Amino acid sequence: MINQQLKNMGRTIILDACALKSQEAIEIIENAEKVIVLTGTIRELDKNKDNEEQYGINVRYIGKKIRQDTKSKKYICISKYENYRYNDDNIIDYCIWHNEVTILTCDNYLCAKAKAHGIPYIFPKISKQCKINKKSEEGKNRKSSCNVKGVTYKNDKLLILRQNLLDPNFKIIIIRYGKVIKFSIERNIELNIGDTIIRVKEGNETVNLAVFEIASIECKDYAQHIEAISLRKPIIESLKKANLPVEVKRQICFLLDAGDYEEGEQDQEELYIKNRRIYSNKQLGKSYICLERNGDFIRRQDCMEGDIVYLVKKNKKSVTLYVYRIVKKLNMYSVEKIDTYSIKTVNEIYCINSSEKIKDKIREFYIRNIR
Repeated sequence: MINQQLKNMGRTIILDACALKSQEAIEIIENAEKVIVLTGTIRELDKNKDNEEQYGINVRYIGKKIRQDTKSKKYICISKYENYRYNDDNIIDYCIWHNEVTILTCDNYLCAKAKAHGIPYIFPKISKQCKINKKSEEGKNRKSSCNVKGVTYKNDKLLILRQNLLDPNFKIIIIRYGKVIKFSIERNIELNIGDTIIRVKEGNETVNLAVFEIASIECKDYAQHIEAISLRKPIIESLKKANLPVEVKRQICFLLDAGDYEEGEQDQEELYIKNRRIYSNKQLGKSYICLERNGDFIRRQDCMEGDIVYLVKKNKKSVTLYVYRIVKKLNMYSVEKIDTYSIKTVNEIYCINSSEKIKDKIREFYIRNIR
């Protein structure tokens, strides 16, 4: 419910330090597109970084995320809003001057101030287990942060060495910027932050996939274990049912020498994404694609997870509208169909559940190609 709230309000949040007393807040931050952190908030986080409770663990986790985001793609630190003694007032001041920002806080009185100014806010549930055993928490951290077998730290770099690649039992897939990267067994592979690694291990009856993401370039605990996937043999039949990107399915078949993986164009349906840009199936004929984010048009090459895609296809005496949502799986982008409309008259366009801008574009396509 909270995550749906965030989607409805916009995906940029401004963090109040006390929100990190909630585990739910961590999930909200992970799902947000942008996270604004004022310098006053950073000072509050710094004061609590040695806290041994869940709050301190969350503070250290977010501090590491902010530090790793060197190009401020998600975590944006702002220094200009220092006009008030209380940081709550600085947060309100920022929101007044920036639209579509949602406050994330566990402070009732900051919520009241936000309400007075008409600023949206999210109040996550405060975790019941505020105090936990430090040793048990360290055990949890060891489970979430880990090393990956076959990856070596050398000269301040994370590498997959050439000798590992030459081992016929060493089967690995690397995803970078939403694409399965091709590599040569003649040289080492250098890993980057954000790379997704899939280790493929073949058993008698199953094929097991272990999925990791590189979170930092360090000697230890540089990776996050994302998930484990088990596929039964015959592998091609299992892959057809699996919720995995097509590129990954093909690479698994290649590594296991299981033949070519082909689903034809059905797995891509009418649209597919390549290098973060949306393309239509050539067999569709005359068609038009537009993308929407929070009610605004965006370029096809700027698509992100959660964006809505509208594909209008010309028929003989009508047009068909397909509506999709962009989803992300294993750091790769694809589309899932939300709805389909058959439009035979102009009036039917205005029954579609979309913005007026989208309806006008569909109307232009209909008049130009049908009338």
